[in-house]
Amino acid sequence: MRKIIAVLLILVMAGNLLGMLAANPNGTGDNVTDNVTYELEFIEGRTDENRPAVADFTCSPLNSSLNPTTAVFDTGPGTYPSVPGTHNGTITPNQTITVQRLYTYPSPGSGGHTEFVKIWGNGVDVNATWNGYAGDWHNISFPNSFILEAGKTYNYTIRTGSYPQIIHKTSLNATGGTITCIEFVDVNGITYTDWIPAIRLEGIPSNLPPTAVLLNTPTEITDNSMLLSWSQNADTDFANYTIYHSTASEDIGTVAVTVQNQSATLLTVHKLLPGTTYYFTVRVYDISGLYNDSNQVNGTTLPGGGPSGGPYYHQIYSATSTNGINWTANNTLLFDHASVPGAVYFDSKLYLYFVNAEDPENEKLSVGISEDRGATFTVHDVQITGSNSPYPVDPNPIIDGSQIRLTYLGNFMQDETNKIVTATSSDGTNFIEEGIIFTENVFDPDLFYYDVGSQWVLFVSNGTNLIKATSSSPNTTFTKDTSFSWTAGGISSTHKIGSKYYTYYAGMNGISVAEYSYGTLSNIADGIVAFPNMTADPTVAIFGQNDYKMFFKTMVGGGPGPGGVPPLFSGDVNDNLTALFDEYNNSIPKDVLITWLNDTGNQMLEGMVGPMQHKLYATYSLDGVNVNGTVDENGYTCENRAFLIPNASVPDAVVSPDNTTIRLYFVDAHPTRKIINALSLVPGENVTTDDLWFLYNEYYIGGTNIFNTAKSTDGEKFTFECMRIVGLSEDYMVADPSIVLLENGSYRIYFLYVAKSELPEGQGDPAAAKNHTIACAYSPDGVNFTFEGVCYSGVYGECLSDPEVFKTGEYYRLYLHPTGTVSSGNLPFRYVNSTDGGRTFTGTVVWIQIEHMFDVAGCGCRIVDTGDGYRIYFDYNGSTASAFSSDGINWVFDEMPKVGGRGYMAAVKFKGMYFLYFHA
Repeated sequence: MRKIIAVLLILVMAGNLLGMLAANPNGTGDNVTDNVTYELEFIEGRTDENRPAVADFTCSPLNSSLNPTTAVFDTGPGTYPSVPGTHNGTITPNQTITVQRLYTYPSPGSGGHTEFVKIWGNGVDVNATWNGYAGDWHNISFPNSFILEAGKTYNYTIRTGSYPQIIHKTSLNATGGTITCIEFVDVNGITYTDWIPAIRLEGIPSNLPPTAVLLNTPTEITDNSMLLSWSQNADTDFANYTIYHSTASEDIGTVAVTVQNQSATLLTVHKLLPGTTYYFTVRVYDISGLYNDSNQVNGTTLPGGGPSGGPYYHQIYSATSTNGINWTANNTLLFDHASVPGAVYFDSKLYLYFVNAEDPENEKLSVGISEDRGATFTVHDVQITGSNSPYPVDPNPIIDGSQIRLTYLGNFMQDETNKIVTATSSDGTNFIEEGIIFTENVFDPDLFYYDVGSQWVLFVSNGTNLIKATSSSPNTTFTKDTSFSWTAGGISSTHKIGSKYYTYYAGMNGISVAEYSYGTLSNIADGIVAFPNMTADPTVAIFGQNDYKMFFKTMVGGGPGPGGVPPLFSGDVNDNLTALFDEYNNSIPKDVLITWLNDTGNQMLEGMVGPMQHKLYATYSLDGVNVNGTVDENGYTCENRAFLIPNASVPDAVVSPDNTTIRLYFVDAHPTRKIINALSLVPGENVTTDDLWFLYNEYYIGGTNIFNTAKSTDGEKFTFECMRIVGLSEDYMVADPSIVLLENGSYRIYFLYVAKSELPEGQGDPAAAKNHTIACAYSPDGVNFTFEGVCYSGVYGECLSDPEVFKTGEYYRLYLHPTGTVSSGNLPFRYVNSTDGGRTFTGTVVWIQIEHMFDVAGCGCRIVDTGDGYRIYFDYNGSTASAFSSDGINWVFDEMPKVGGRGYMAAVKFKGMYFLYFHA
C-alpha cells in the first residue's frame, strides 16, 4: 500500500527529563538525549472528513508517571501504524496478579488513551471508563482492585481514542503473561486480527501509606453548605479523597463524599444543618487501601434561611384515579423528609421506595411496605449488594416475573459519570445488583417493557429533557435512541394502564401525562394533580382495572429570607418584589413574574456599558467570506442579520457531535436571565417565595453568574440552558469564553481568568486587570462544567485576552491577542500548543503571520475548519475581517463585508453553510 508522508514533526525533548524511549528496529530502546525526529505517516484510503487517519510513528511515547514497579502485566511499547478503535482479545497471566488500573501507551505528541475497558471471565467482570484529559489521563482506574489468577484466561474489550500505540502481532508473550488479539475494528470500520493494544496493568505498589493533604478553613458558608479546599496529593498509587465530617472536635465522623479525581481540590459539602459547627477531615486512600488523614478544620453554618432544595425539605403525598388521567389528590402526608418516590404493587403488598432524609447527614434508600394499599406503612432500609451502588437514589421499581426489579442512580455525588444500575429482589428489601445499564450524566431512570415492540425502554432525565434508550434485556447495556426528542419535562415514570402506556412526568404545569406509542411520546394532559405546593417525581401503583394510586413529592422549603424574597435586589426593587408576592397572596403566575424580572432587569441595565449593552446577532454565508445583503447607515450588511440575545457578549459556538445542534456560549450580562430560564423547572402555573428561593440558591448562587449557553437546531432559534462551572474561586473573575468539542464528545471551555486583586481600584472589567491567565473547565454534556484550573499564563503584566482554542492536526492550539504587548501590524495574534490534549499549553509561543495585512488588527479571533483548511475571523479597523490558512500558521488576509460587531465572530460550519455569530 502506497504511503503518503503528510507531515514531518520535529520534537526537541530532553530524554533524561521526560523518560522518552526511541524504538530501535529490534524493538529495544535507549534513552534519548539528543534531538529526535518523528515521522508521522498517513495511509491512503483510511480517512475521510469524519474519521481520523491511521498515524505512523517510529518511537515510543512518554512513560506513565506511575512507578514502573507497580506494573503487573506489561506489553511494553508498540510500533506503528496507529488508529483508535475497539480491541477484543484475551489475557492469560503467568502469575496471580492484583489489578487496580490500566495504562495506555500513547503515540508521540498525541492524546492516545483508553476510553473504556472491560475484563471478564473466570468469575471476574469489571469495567472502567475514562475521566477525560484530567490528571494522569493516560490511566483508567477500576472502582475496586481485582485478582487475575495465574494460568486462567480472561477476555478484554478496550476502546481507544486519539492515537494509542499498537503491537502488530496476533499474540504476544508480555511481561506477566500472554495477550492475544481476537479482533480489532478501527474507527474506519476496518477489521484486523493482529493489532494488540500497548497497555500496562498496574497493581498495588507498596505498603507505604499515602501522603496527607493540607485542608484549608471552609469558605462560601451558607445555612446548609460549605466549600472545602485542600492541597493535591501527587502519589502514583492514589485511589481517592474521602471527606469526613462530624459535629464533635477530634471525631472523624461519617463520610460526606468520596472523590476519585486526583486533581480535584475543591468540593462543596451540602445537606448540612443550619447554625451547626462541623469538623472536616480529608482522608487520602491509595489503591492498596492504606490511608492518611489531613488536619481537621471546622466551620459553622449560617442560621436557618432558604431551603437547600434537598430531600430533607421534601414530602410525599398521593392521589387516586380510575382512568390514569384524572386524579384526585389526598392531603394526608405519607412521609416527611422524603423524596423521589417509586411505587409497585407486588404480591398483594404495596412497596413505596424513596430517599429517606430524616437524618439529613445520612440519607439512605428506604421502602415503605403497606398491606392496606397505602393507608399505613412499615419502613425498612433497602440493602443492595453490588459495587456500583454505594449511594443509590432515584428508585424506579417494576414487576419482572416473580421479583421486583429496582433501577436507580447508583453513584450519586461520587464525582464521576452517573451510572444507571439495575438490581432484583424476591422480598422487596434485599437486592442483588445485576449491572450498569446506562452511563451518562442523567438522573431518574424510568424502565419498562413495551410489549408492542417487544423491547425494554429506558427513559432518563437531563433537566427538562428525556433521553430514550432501548435494549432486548433489562440488565444489559441500553443503546441511546438519537432520533428521539422530548423537551416538555422530565423525571418520568411509565405504566401500562389498560392497553395503553402512560408516561407521567414533571412538566411546565405540574404533573403531566403523555402516551408512549411505537417509540414516541404524545402529550395528553397537563396539571393532572391539583395540589397547593410544587409537585414532581410521579409514580403509579396499579391495584387492578380502574384502580390506580399515584405518589409524588412536594417541596415545602426552608422558609424565605428577610422580606420574604431572595436578596436578588436591594432597596426599592426588593420592596417591589415583596409587594408583588403580597399582591398575589404569595403565588404569582409565572408570566407575571417573568415580565417583572425582565422589566426589573432592563431597568437595572439602564446607563450600563460593555456586555450589558451588547446584543448577539447571527448572519450567514455560503463560503464563509461573502455575506450578501444591503448595507445600513453604519456600513453594516443587514440582510439575513438576525437578532438573537440581548445583554450578551463575546460569543463562541460549537456543533454537537451528531451534527444536529449548534451550541452557543457567551458572557451573559442579564442579572435575572438565569432565574427566568430556571423557572421552567418549577411545575405549576404559579411561583411561590419558596420556589424563588430554590431557584435563587440552585441556579443563581450555585452557578457561574457570567457565562451562559443556548442551543439551536436551525442556527437561529435558540433555547437557553442553565450553564454552571463548579469550583470557581470567588476571588477571580471570568470572561471571553471559547468552547471546544473534544474527541470523546465532551466539552472543554477556555476563558480569561483574572484575580480581583489585580484590578485597578474602582474597575470591574476583567480586561483592565494588571495580569491575565487563561483557565479551563470540563463538561460531559456542555452545560455542567467542573473547573480544571489555569491552563496558560503569560509574562506578568502581559494582558492576554480573547482565547480561542482550536485543534489543527495532532495539536490543540491556544490562539491569543496580547493587548498588553505592542505587536507589529502583520503579527496581531499568537498561539501556543498543548501536548496533553488541550488541558495545558506550554512551550514556544508562535506569532501568526497574516499575509497582505499591515495595519494593527483588533481582537476576538475565532477559527473554523473549512474542510480544506482553516479560516480565522477577527476585528479589523472597526469591522470583521478573515484570513485563510491551510496549516493554521500561515494566513492569507481577505477583508469581509462589514457585518457588525468588533471581531467577536463565532463561526461554525453547519448543514452546508457558515453560521456567523457576533455582538454589537
